[in-house]
Amino acid sequence: MNESCFLICGLGNPGNEYKNTRHNLGFLIIEDISQKMDVSLKKGEGDYLIATTRHAGKKIFLIEPQSYMNKSGIPVQKVMNYYKIIPENFLIVHDDLDIDLGKVKLALNGGAGGHNGIRSVISQIGTKNFLRLKAGIGKPADKFPVDRWVLSQFSREETDIVKEVTDISSKGILLYLEKGEQFAMNFINSVDLRRKNAD
Repeated sequence: MNESCFLICGLGNPGNEYKNTRHNLGFLIIEDISQKMDVSLKKGEGDYLIATTRHAGKKIFLIEPQSYMNKSGIPVQKVMNYYKIIPENFLIVHDDLDIDLGKVKLALNGGAGGHNGIRSVISQIGTKNFLRLKAGIGKPADKFPVDRWVLSQFSREETDIVKEVTDISSKGILLYLEKGEQFAMNFINSVDLRRKNAD
């Protein structure tokens, strides 16, 4: 057990065809925070990309599983076991259909909520006791299939909001590492970029 090591994992699908899709918002946030921390994600010893750094006296691991969404838990478990990271120091970043684009929520515990990546992680590590940063992508209009919606790319009009979401999310994660979970929740959960962009 290592109480000074933290794992921040973004969920998505590997490959250029998925790069800017809604389901890859977790990857986009991890890439933003890696730039803020001035580190690069590189191929790890398993099916994942990884960057290692230090922040606020803590050793930080940033990862992007490369196993496709529904098997994300396999590389997550491997990294947690290898570096002896406790679930209390694990934060996962993912898209959320039940939250509108422009809204982000930091929450502890909970179920999978229909998200295959979260379901895989819970199954592999054997607990729900970890932090989730949920970045909203909203639900499709009318009868547009959900599976096609999550794999669709953000529109040109949505791109600016996505950039703000990744920036706010990264800042919230840094606050979590610096000042703790409650401080980060107060910051992240109070932000609503929908209102800002509607004005």
